[in-house]
Amino acid sequence: MRNFSLELNQLKVFMEVAKDCNMTRAAQKLGLTQPAISTVIKKIENGLGIELFDRASRPMRLTAAGHVLFKRGNGAIELIETILADMYRTANGKNPDIRLGCSEAIMNIFGGELVSLLASKPGRLTLSSGTSLEVSDKLRNKEIDISLSTDPLTKDDGVQNIQLLEDEFLLVIPKEIHDKIRPKSISDLNEFLEKTPYVRAGKTTMDYFQTERLLRTLNFQKFDSIEIDSCLAMAIVVAEGNGWAILPTFSLLQASYFLPQLSFLSFKGKNAERRFYISYEDTVFEPTAENISSSLKTYLHEKVIPMVRELKPGLEKFIKA
Repeated sequence: MRNFSLELNQLKVFMEVAKDCNMTRAAQKLGLTQPAISTVIKKIENGLGIELFDRASRPMRLTAAGHVLFKRGNGAIELIETILADMYRTANGKNPDIRLGCSEAIMNIFGGELVSLLASKPGRLTLSSGTSLEVSDKLRNKEIDISLSTDPLTKDDGVQNIQLLEDEFLLVIPKEIHDKIRPKSISDLNEFLEKTPYVRAGKTTMDYFQTERLLRTLNFQKFDSIEIDSCLAMAIVVAEGNGWAILPTFSLLQASYFLPQLSFLSFKGKNAERRFYISYEDTVFEPTAENISSSLKTYLHEKVIPMVRELKPGLEKFIKA
């Protein structure tokens, strides 16, 4: 391969000519003379050492190499122009185009604040949600620019993380059972827990692995279980008296309507914390990630924690930033 750098303007000239292999029309379209167009094309061909057009053919047509460049050229032009636009926006203190991916817990609680924070600034905003595993896969595959999830992608080179906040996994039971037994610790519930179905997190979620570890600390030999991949559905099953579950605090907030029918106990000293991270690869998004971190932490203290305290007093102490 020759040491030749194809310039953006040269590529644009080639792409215009290649549309119909007509230099006269391309010259008129670009406001140039036909000799100038011909000179640009020859410069590209000489630099690459490859003919892009078959001039022996009448009319002129693309060579196989020319077809490759024509097929991929528009994508290259769009990518370069997007990068340049993002650079100028960032240099002027404005947001580049942002594709943001959030876990469902983050989206349900902070989605509105994220839109308020980012949508009013220049640059296109795309916001998507899914499980933490789905969101981290999107960042890994460069389908999003910034992820907010419980997966810090520590095994992926080049990923930068900002710890955003943490909540705790709690043992959740029907309130009527709590009022009847009045347990001081989880061990006071052993008889109920062993005789009542355990509502288990779906295996496709990040929560599954941590809840299974906490479940093993209870040392139950045998119990029935129901597997559900929706935290909201899990909370509803428990609220209706049909089981018990291990759920993180933010997931309980998704079931706010059912909170009066639920009670919870802490796994004291058993590493029950769940951490959320803002992750990105391209350093152009570092200022945006830091801005998101600062704004969401403020929103957590000023809006979310007071709301949680009002919905279910005592639950707020299991949320930290």
